[in-house]
Amino acid sequence: RVLVAFKKREKTWDIGSLMNGILGGLVSITAGCAVMEPYGALVTGVIGGMVYVGASAMLQGLEIDDPLDAFPVHGACGFWGLLAVGIFAQSKNVEAAYGVSSTTGFYDTAHGGNQFDVQLAFGVCVALWSGG
Repeated sequence: RVLVAFKKREKTWDIGSLMNGILGGLVSITAGCAVMEPYGALVTGVIGGMVYVGASAMLQGLEIDDPLDAFPVHGACGFWGLLAVGIFAQSKNVEAAYGVSSTTGFYDTAHGGNQFDVQLAFGVCVALWSGG
């Protein structure tokens, strides 16, 4: 998907973008690897590749120089991975990984999805701290 997107946009095959798309998927799953089921990890990684394509195109459109695409891979895909924890984390996996025995809806979207709000607030705080 990533390689096809760059072929359409740039009219050439770009192996660097393919590798960065793969890295973006891997960065995306890092935050939630202990608490997601395999289907959640797969969806998170695939969407991470697409987030990379969009963030890279955005930087090029804004004429911001990032020759290694470090922000799209680590910043944008990392932020998506942070949010994905709030979407795909399962309470049984949180208990197995961290020993938390009570589930109050923070880790299981079936119980209200409060963890997504926590992840979003943390991501915004980190972005504000880092960028300003």
